[in-house]
Amino acid sequence: MAMKLTNESIARLRKEGVNEGKASREITDMIEKGLKLVLYASGTASFVMRWVYKKRKYNKTIGCVDIISLSQSRERVKAIKASLVLGNGIAGNDAISYEQIMSKLFVELAEAYMQFSVNRKKSSRSDLGRFKKWILPKFARCKLLNMNTDDIAQFHIEVAELSSTATANRVLNLIKATFTWGIRFGHVVGKSPAANISAFAEPRQAIRYLEQHDVSRLLQRLEQDDKPASLLLRLLAYSGLRMGEALGAKQSDFNPDKCSLYLFDTKSGESRLVQLSNMACDILITQRKLYGSKAWLFPGISGVKPMSPPSRYFRRIATELGFSEDITPHSCRHALAVNMGLCGASIHEISDYLGHKSLKTTQIYLQNLPSKLKQRADDVAAFYHADVIDDAVTTNL
Repeated sequence: MAMKLTNESIARLRKEGVNEGKASREITDMIEKGLKLVLYASGTASFVMRWVYKKRKYNKTIGCVDIISLSQSRERVKAIKASLVLGNGIAGNDAISYEQIMSKLFVELAEAYMQFSVNRKKSSRSDLGRFKKWILPKFARCKLLNMNTDDIAQFHIEVAELSSTATANRVLNLIKATFTWGIRFGHVVGKSPAANISAFAEPRQAIRYLEQHDVSRLLQRLEQDDKPASLLLRLLAYSGLRMGEALGAKQSDFNPDKCSLYLFDTKSGESRLVQLSNMACDILITQRKLYGSKAWLFPGISGVKPMSPPSRYFRRIATELGFSEDITPHSCRHALAVNMGLCGASIHEISDYLGHKSLKTTQIYLQNLPSKLKQRADDVAAFYHADVIDDAVTTNL
């Protein structure tokens, strides 16, 4: 497909998306020969240049549509064509000097990193936001060879002062990840200038979770609504699944005979099998009867994509029940962990069930178990006291 690309047509094409079952869609620009707009099923889009040189086909990613403009892409394609005409070789085919590599602008490295990570990293959208809001306004026009540890460390402090230590640390980690990736794939030579910068200490905040009676009230209220959003939130409460895990799963991943759900796409990046409670299993059986065995567990209106997270619906219900603002659908996962502990499950069992890679994460979830820990302390004190009483009785005898 070929057309005269404009900002309006690109926005329209992105809204149309990719045909079902296809991984990508390519549109040729009729203004600048060789420039292509590539749309991906994930919702992202990139400018790509394709050309033939000495009977061989080549392609080069120009940049993500969200980072580089259409006019900038056309100018870059023109520059590449000029370089080829002058006989300067093709990127990646000839030996390139240190100065050639490190004279590139940081924005070029950032674009290449985002293109690589967009379908590999769950936080790619958040990363894009951090690049646009914090990093690129500061370092976009800096040459790689001019970026140094002092400048990045000072920038780290500035972000903390303007926002928070948590935001500053995430911005720093993204800069580190970008340089690490660049070194690994030959976009950067030498050591990362951000390597030796330490993150700020972040105060750990107490995690709010729903008490047992609050979960019961929430479930009773959700049962009054016959909506997919209501069924989804009830599933989260009964299973402890993350919102993204529930929305990213399909009916083909669900085994009603064994009451299990196989998750291919998890936060840790590793697949896992979840044994569902009978209540959770009944919800997914209801969904299968409504939408069939090949649909998403919770399909959207079109059925092509899963439904969007029901954040507003949950907030309305939470407000109605008098829950505080910091209670979210994810609080159901914390509540399940705590109440499993109260029901006698060990920390290892809870960790395995929730799919945590580290027990430290589970320990954070279980910091809301003071009543159980206090009971254990009372049991020990009573045991000591009973021993003292037995000694006193024996002495009197």
